[in-house]
Amino acid sequence: MSPKRACNTCISRKVKCSDSLLCDTCRRAVKRVRCTYLRPAHRRGPKSRPVGSHQETNLPGIQSTENLQNDQDKYMRNNSNVTVSSSTPPYSLQCIPKTILASGIRLYQQYSYSVWPVVNAEALLERLEDIYPERVDPNAGNTSCLIMALCAATMAQLHLDPLVDGSRTVDSTTMVQACLRMRTRCDSHGANLDVRSVLVSFFLHTKVNQRNSAMIYIQVAMT
Repeated sequence: MSPKRACNTCISRKVKCSDSLLCDTCRRAVKRVRCTYLRPAHRRGPKSRPVGSHQETNLPGIQSTENLQNDQDKYMRNNSNVTVSSSTPPYSLQCIPKTILASGIRLYQQYSYSVWPVVNAEALLERLEDIYPERVDPNAGNTSCLIMALCAATMAQLHLDPLVDGSRTVDSTTMVQACLRMRTRCDSHGANLDVRSVLVSFFLHTKVNQRNSAMIYIQVAMT
């Protein structure tokens, strides 16, 4: 009897695969995907390292605020297609409709919560009224950043088409741009680094498949 294998989609999302012609994950996907088994199976267990490698084997359980900020800055530098200008306030852009944000949160709750059970989707839906306040409110801004980062990661990992509300069309890259602009604005008004800030970094790294970096932020959030 041959060992079970996972399809390409389940390998990418790191979820359990039912190993059928059309697995449960692909069948329930919000957007139709091909259930294929093209990737070669990798040997289980620890991978050997070259002699003399100085790479650390253990991920740190917690990082200092300075290290977290350095990682966030590195993310922004490495993703050159996402432009962030500290001199341009996010409200100079058209705001992302709350209906689109609500749709993204519900998609996370339905399809991605089982993979990343780190955010209470119902609580975020209740906080949508705090987004884009009339006055500068770093606390509400941190929640806004979290919602947009969550939506961006969900859309990217589920390979969703852009979400549409009337004449507005928003893809995952637009979500990231809005999130980073909002975070820059909050930082300039003295927002504190809290668990929401850590989860924002987790979802931004997840969006670009930087899983090792993303897991560091989950460790920080759980500490």
